[in-house]
Amino acid sequence: MSSNIQRDPDSTVEWPAKRKRKTRKCEVIKQLKVAGAAHTNQKGIHVPARSIGPNCGINIQKISALDLVLVIIK
Repeated sequence: MSSNIQRDPDSTVEWPAKRKRKTRKCEVIKQLKVAGAAHTNQKGIHVPARSIGPNCGINIQKISALDLVLVIIK
């Protein structure tokens, strides 16, 4: 058989439609993870949505250049 099959342009025969791809469980989980949404992992354990926690207690203050020099000298 020839590997280069050409179709007659006047033909009324249609090619079969492609099958739609099934979405895999791992792809669904990956999309939900990236979005930060709650989901059930591969083991069936519920993973809560990503959330922002409280501040870790470090207060970031603006330090002027003079204050920085005084801290380095001490």
